[in-house]
Amino acid sequence: MAKLKEDKLGELDKKLETWKNIVNKKGKKYVHYDLTEESDWLKTTMKTKEIVAEIIQENDVEKLRGLLRELFSGKKERPLWAQNTRILPAFIESANNEQILKLKEIISQITSSHEFNKEWINEIYDLIYQSKPKETTNFKALKGLLRNILGELYGKLHIEEAPIYNTCSREFVREFIEFDINDYNDFKNAFEIIKERYLSKVGKLSDNNIPINLEIDMMFNYFDKVDWRVEKLVNVLEPLVNMYQQEWSRIEDEFMKTLEDTANYLLELLDKEGVTKEEISKLYQLISKVERDPKWKRVFQEGYTVMYTKDMSQTMELLSDKRMKSFLKRLTQAEDIGDVLKSNEWKEVWHVPYAGGTVITSLATLLRPDLFLPVHANTANEKVVRILGFDDPKFYYPKGSRSVKRTAEFLTLLSKTAEKLKVGNMLELAYYLVKYGQEHEEMHKVPPVDTSTSLEQAEILPEFKFLDINLLRKGQVILYGPPGTGKTWIAKQYVKMKLPSEKHIIPKGASQLSQDRNYYLLTMSSTKYDLASVHKGLEEEFSGKTKSAFETVSEGDIAFVYFAQPHMKIRAIAECTKAEEDKAWFKIIKLIDGPTFRELKEDELLSSWSPLKQKLRGTLFELPYELAQRIAEMIGGEKFQDLNIIQQSTTVEYNAVEFVTFHPSFAYEDFVEGIKPTTIKDEETGKKELTFYIEEGVFKRICRNALNALLAFAGVNKEWLSTTGVPTLTEKERQKVLEKLKDEDFPRFYLIIDEINRGDIAKIFGELITLLEMDKRLFAPNETTVTLPYSKKSFGVPPNLYIVGTMNTADRSIALIDVALRRRFAFIEVMPNYEIIEKEIVDKAGDEVKEIAKIALSALKSLNQKIKEKYDRDHQIGHSYYFELQKVLNNKDKFIEVLKLIWFYEILPLIQEYFYDAPDKLKEILGDNTFIKESNENYVEFYTMDEISNEKFVEILQNLAES
Repeated sequence: MAKLKEDKLGELDKKLETWKNIVNKKGKKYVHYDLTEESDWLKTTMKTKEIVAEIIQENDVEKLRGLLRELFSGKKERPLWAQNTRILPAFIESANNEQILKLKEIISQITSSHEFNKEWINEIYDLIYQSKPKETTNFKALKGLLRNILGELYGKLHIEEAPIYNTCSREFVREFIEFDINDYNDFKNAFEIIKERYLSKVGKLSDNNIPINLEIDMMFNYFDKVDWRVEKLVNVLEPLVNMYQQEWSRIEDEFMKTLEDTANYLLELLDKEGVTKEEISKLYQLISKVERDPKWKRVFQEGYTVMYTKDMSQTMELLSDKRMKSFLKRLTQAEDIGDVLKSNEWKEVWHVPYAGGTVITSLATLLRPDLFLPVHANTANEKVVRILGFDDPKFYYPKGSRSVKRTAEFLTLLSKTAEKLKVGNMLELAYYLVKYGQEHEEMHKVPPVDTSTSLEQAEILPEFKFLDINLLRKGQVILYGPPGTGKTWIAKQYVKMKLPSEKHIIPKGASQLSQDRNYYLLTMSSTKYDLASVHKGLEEEFSGKTKSAFETVSEGDIAFVYFAQPHMKIRAIAECTKAEEDKAWFKIIKLIDGPTFRELKEDELLSSWSPLKQKLRGTLFELPYELAQRIAEMIGGEKFQDLNIIQQSTTVEYNAVEFVTFHPSFAYEDFVEGIKPTTIKDEETGKKELTFYIEEGVFKRICRNALNALLAFAGVNKEWLSTTGVPTLTEKERQKVLEKLKDEDFPRFYLIIDEINRGDIAKIFGELITLLEMDKRLFAPNETTVTLPYSKKSFGVPPNLYIVGTMNTADRSIALIDVALRRRFAFIEVMPNYEIIEKEIVDKAGDEVKEIAKIALSALKSLNQKIKEKYDRDHQIGHSYYFELQKVLNNKDKFIEVLKLIWFYEILPLIQEYFYDAPDKLKEILGDNTFIKESNENYVEFYTMDEISNEKFVEILQNLAES
């Protein structure tokens, strides 16, 4: 039964106070809520009631089908927002007459019932299964989705008395209340606790016609949609900002100047009554530089800043439209992005012909890069969109008012992200978003691996064989070598070969307690009950001074029976046979030899339970499910097999791959765990209150997942939680795991650490460096665990976790790596591989390109040989710099153009950095008649790319190859 988490009461009050202050300051209508009489929440609620009323009155099957289609529509204007799957609308289309009438009957019951009946979920599930058995079986989450849909439907139909059940309401409530998340009626009880607190702390903030339950639902939605998304995106982008900020600084002035020139000319055109083709042609030239310059390519989407057409008609119509002019001029006057996105001009500009989200935001960025960024597939890439919780990755396509709202929402969130990351403007944020998208593509421009041949290709890579051997020996390996040799790609492809899905789905042990019941601990006094006289079937009445548990217990609930002094031990399991307001009857269903009071109190998970701290003074205590499950584990799962309280076996999904990039500011607190600050802002006074919490890092998280998957695989029903340490196993449980480790199919987990040498490795790993050794891992002969400094919980490294690091030797020589780290890692060298260039570029090049490709390869070989002689082998140029050439193997001019870009903007700057304090060596390496325009003993100046013709460039490479 629902119960307030006592330690969360203060947090709940603060959150309610924050909500009250937000509404008082921002008004009754703001992002993610509308407390006015025109509220969409109220409109959809009323629309739901109207459709359902028609369904109940209608008897014609086809008309019923149409009404059901409208109620359960998956379209954007749907009355039920929880409905986001096609299977229910598809069922309605294909259902026979009997099934349609049955669905009507269920909806009629939902309308008239004063209590939610979970059988409605099963009944609709069965109806869908009858019509679509294969789709229903494959859709594992269907019952959960139906629970959301029917929970929302029931809530809207009974909004005066009942709450709306959905993901955001459930997640808000469960933060403060203990309740069965799969039981709507228990959720309702939990909601009533929140509601009582809400009315006492907040009161009613909405217009009179808004029911209080609907108002509270809007609060749930606000906190669900506003807080966490920005935080998630900040966490993802922060390492990239650290990594690429210097790169951005190098191009920022030029980029901003290019934008400024274009914006000024655009404003000139906007001031004119008519625009000529010559003027549009000039605008195209300016915008082409904005879109195509390789230094910032992809920030703007090529061809979509304005609509390019041969006759320029679309662009002329676009820029001549009064609504577009009005919008762009409004931009020049706006103080912040909110002013623009709330304006009528923002809504109207979407009606301009050819003006979709990308065109509008790109033009806006030209004029106000401080407020806007271009929204397209590279900035609003799939991963960013998913982090921000958008259901449609192409939300900015012009599809009506929803596109307008969603694009405004996206820009608002990114504006907050930019503010939190403290980047200069939105354009800079766009640069990092593009980098984030590229980070998840093949590294160093390596061409995509065809999945039909990836395993075959993998087998021919010698690094894969060495990875297999050394990961088995050491548990962790570092791939090291010069830049551009594909180290990260090799690591990713190796893991992909080993674990294509990057997940493990493992059956859960059969001794999981059913979640259909509530669990209690019942104490029996030795002064009243003689243990020797207690037997299976004994039924007794109980009452006590602590009334709360007796008020929540109901028939069918289970109690672990604890005998007080002198026994001080759990000795039986009982079932509630009858319950009244202040008393209950329990029947012994099994005698057991369970844990003692001392064992309960010393258990890491149970030790913080308040009744145990108070020495179980009382009669009946409600147990949270996870604590009941822990007691069941201590008793032994086999003891429950003959009782009807074990749920059917389920499966658990574990993310088996983690990727992290080390950098100078990356710390132990990011990798393992640390105390992180957070602030709660008083919206009324503006003051912030500082609080702290312990956050686990990527290493601890994957260690926990790896161990939990291994335990589940071995049938051991224990778990390492984020709030506990490594679970203590019995000798029998240890042997189970050890036996499974002999099985080749045990679940393996992989942690890829990119740029491992860019962080302070000794500080990042801290005391855990010792635990990496295979003989000191969990279940090893010299198993070692440590107590973490912040959480004070035990920690160990599981044997099924493998670490693959990558290291750029141009950044830091392997000789400088901490000796303790070197001893615990195996090292695999990855050097420039000219055979790949020969095979993938030279051999596949067209006739007019082949000779130039050979010259390019020879030039790279010659350059690397000179670098080895004048500097060292760690600073050679890797083969993957050339992989972009694969796109242009049959076009001579484009091949040379791409090759020039690679040399002028990637290879030459790198060499210049290597020899910045040795200009003589730089001249020796490049030789005469090459890229050097002017030099003396103090400096070397290169030609720019524009100063070198294609013919001259090929000649320079030829000279370099022959020197």
